[in-house]
Amino acid sequence: MGKKPLAVDAFCGAGGMSYGLMRSGFNICYAFDNDDRAIASYASNVDAACAPRDAYDIDLRRVLRSRGIDLGSVALVAGGPPCQGFSVQRRGDDADPRNDLVRVFFDMAFTVNPTFVLMENVLGMRGDRGKSLMQYVRDECGRRGYFFHTRELNAADFGAPQIRRRFFIVAEKIEGGKPHFHFPEPQYGSGEYRTVRDAIADLPSPPSDGSEHALIPNHRSDVLSERNRRRFMHVPQDGGRDNIPFGMRLNCHKISTERAGHRYVYGRLSWKKPSGVITARFDSLTRGRFGHPEENRSLSLREGARLQTFPDSFVFQGSKIEVARQIGNAVPPVLAESLGRSIIKSLKHAGAPHRA
Repeated sequence: MGKKPLAVDAFCGAGGMSYGLMRSGFNICYAFDNDDRAIASYASNVDAACAPRDAYDIDLRRVLRSRGIDLGSVALVAGGPPCQGFSVQRRGDDADPRNDLVRVFFDMAFTVNPTFVLMENVLGMRGDRGKSLMQYVRDECGRRGYFFHTRELNAADFGAPQIRRRFFIVAEKIEGGKPHFHFPEPQYGSGEYRTVRDAIADLPSPPSDGSEHALIPNHRSDVLSERNRRRFMHVPQDGGRDNIPFGMRLNCHKISTERAGHRYVYGRLSWKKPSGVITARFDSLTRGRFGHPEENRSLSLREGARLQTFPDSFVFQGSKIEVARQIGNAVPPVLAESLGRSIIKSLKHAGAPHRA
């Protein structure tokens, strides 16, 4: 291939998907998200045009034309529409307005007739809450001449020190009568996964007052109250709230694990394993197993970024809560890179020079 194939990143967040796709060989010609702080992070770290835009309001064809981009040259439209509406942890009515953004994403992507559309979402999209949307996307793919690929992928299989299973849809424009895309094969077996130690053991402790480390961007963590620090001192690696002496627990944590959710709160990570899913609130001990393996504190923002496979040169913009959200919502760059390589390989097999 000559020039790098062009890609659009919708719901780009801080840029995890874009960063990985660029490493795989794509040129990101445009990216957008409605989160101003995430776009500030994106603009600071990713060499691509980006803008704070709402998916409901954007006319992607007009935007690309205004930038002098031939619509026939777009090889990929990628995106991760907000997934909270499909979460198995969410309670209440199955109808959630955020779910409709999946439909909006695919409708928008198809307007520029890309060779590929790539979507990332939580596993819950395959359940009852996502059933009608899955059927809609499948039907639209068939109507528009796209092959419909789906797969659950675990980021740990591709080098992330994190067990993070997500659902992916790849819509492939049929050129030459048959599909060419195959999802990437795992690069690591379960006994070979990168661990928390591999990812963060070399980092010094962040400042104890909650400020940012003088030399390491985004290396800051929560300041625990003395009472919470004493609680957490009782938690061993891989342990959690049930290791805290009963009399020291919060009242809501005195309910048996079998009857209550959030069993991993006040959880401490193990040096010897990958972390669990880095969420949008991984900066808090009260939100899951996000405690440092040895120190009596929660993970720092930089430690979370490393577990998501962002390099230290990737500096996030915003408040502590805003940065944690950007990191936790991101597609791990190593996983995006593996997907990008598979898509580029398919483009070569399909013989689509106009897409390159």
